[in-house]
Amino acid sequence: MKSTGSIEDRLQIREFYGSFAHASSLGLTEDWMGHWAEDCAWKTQHFTLEGKASVREQWDQLWANFDKVALLHELCCVQAEGDTATVLCIAREIIQLKGAGVYKLAGCYEDALVRTDGGWQFASRDYQPLVEEAPSA
Repeated sequence: MKSTGSIEDRLQIREFYGSFAHASSLGLTEDWMGHWAEDCAWKTQHFTLEGKASVREQWDQLWANFDKVALLHELCCVQAEGDTATVLCIAREIIQLKGAGVYKLAGCYEDALVRTDGGWQFASRDYQPLVEEAPSA
């Protein structure tokens, strides 16, 4: 896949992902939630969610078990056209669980973004794991 769209849109999208990783890594709930559109969808190997309220509920459940998180993104392809974009992204996560070791994973996100008055937001995220390492018992 080849990146397309204006350099300005592609730069804004890269900065959007940086801001998202920052909020994810520091557990900044309201900042993190600001990256999601109201009618968003989020699919992983563990759950399928629809709507911002469901995403918020899942975030709260996840962070109830997290002590620290490191999230890194590598944007492989950004295709922006008008007020929509698709992004292929590799994500690396290392999660220190509360009293339960470290969970490590890497995977590929296929994302759909929409531009709103507040900037870019996730319309949908579809995650496919590539490597997963559960905490040792």
